[in-house]
Amino acid sequence: MRALFVFILFLILLNVRAQLTDSILAIALKLPSDTDRVELFYKEGFSHRSTDPLYSFDCSELAERFAEKSHSVFHIAKAKSLKGILYYRKGDLPKALLCHKQALEKREKINDKKGMMKSHINLGNVYSDMELAIAAERHYEEALKIALELNENEQIPACLLNLGTLNANKGSLEKDSLSLFKAADYFSRALRIGKKQNDHELQAQALNNIAVVKMVMNRQDEAIACCMDAIKLYEMMDAETEKADTYLNLALAASYKKDVSMAEEYLLRADTIIQKHDYLSGRIQWLKQRSVQMAEKGNFEIAYNLLSKHFFLKDSLMKANAKNKRENAYNEQQINEKKNDKDFSFPYLYFNLLVLMALGITLSTLKNRK
Repeated sequence: MRALFVFILFLILLNVRAQLTDSILAIALKLPSDTDRVELFYKEGFSHRSTDPLYSFDCSELAERFAEKSHSVFHIAKAKSLKGILYYRKGDLPKALLCHKQALEKREKINDKKGMMKSHINLGNVYSDMELAIAAERHYEEALKIALELNENEQIPACLLNLGTLNANKGSLEKDSLSLFKAADYFSRALRIGKKQNDHELQAQALNNIAVVKMVMNRQDEAIACCMDAIKLYEMMDAETEKADTYLNLALAASYKKDVSMAEEYLLRADTIIQKHDYLSGRIQWLKQRSVQMAEKGNFEIAYNLLSKHFFLKDSLMKANAKNKRENAYNEQQINEKKNDKDFSFPYLYFNLLVLMALGITLSTLKNRK
């Protein structure tokens, strides 16, 4: 009986989503133009991309359908961009890449500078995840160029941080000093913008990134100074988990300096915050660093146990992320099985709620009879 209840609940949730799609479609059909409908579906799809990816994909399909019908190149590009964003979140990078390329091509035809900037950022993100750094850097540079031309205050630092991260990764992996200097320069430019805009979050993020680059360059005192400045900013924002990450960076810089007591102090501070907020990502990093500390002290059994916990939690997090991607993955067969627009739509939501209530009462009755 319990299994039947769960199965029917699953069917109800599917029907609720169908009801939502039917409802938004009914609203859209009352709008004066196809381009208005595209704007509505884009807004709905984008706003629900995290909470309800299946519904978002329905919206992207409807946005694309009405965009093609309107023959508006601007809106076709917008619909393609939304679909690319959703494929990216799903983890289907080849399809995300295709959609964003199509969106960029459309936007270049009509010289939609702001749209082109967004497409270049999206393409940079996809290529970065595909570990194609040269292509990613090219698109981030194009995005930065347009952002500077349009004086886009939000996108300029975002592009700088993306370019800095790419070069920092390259410099760290390939021991490339030039890439590290470029990374530090990009992060420093983002820091200056943060100071000019009085944006504490941007300043702290840039400082932490600079600190990591300085550590790779073996400039530990400079790294520690950057981290301490970031801590002050996070305290002003009451950003606890970010402080934990920065304390972990401080501990790492202290370890590189061979200052064991300082490294242990910073790890202790990080641990206090991690436990308070049950911060899993921070816990994974803390376990790794603490394991190294124990190994350096000769406590190899403790070091091994800590490292085992690190890999276990890291593997669990990766599996959880993969599971979320599978659960959010859209069954493309459903996309092609769209219902025809109808004058009457059966009230699935209310009917299913009544069924659910009836099942709940039945289960309760059976339980009380035992």
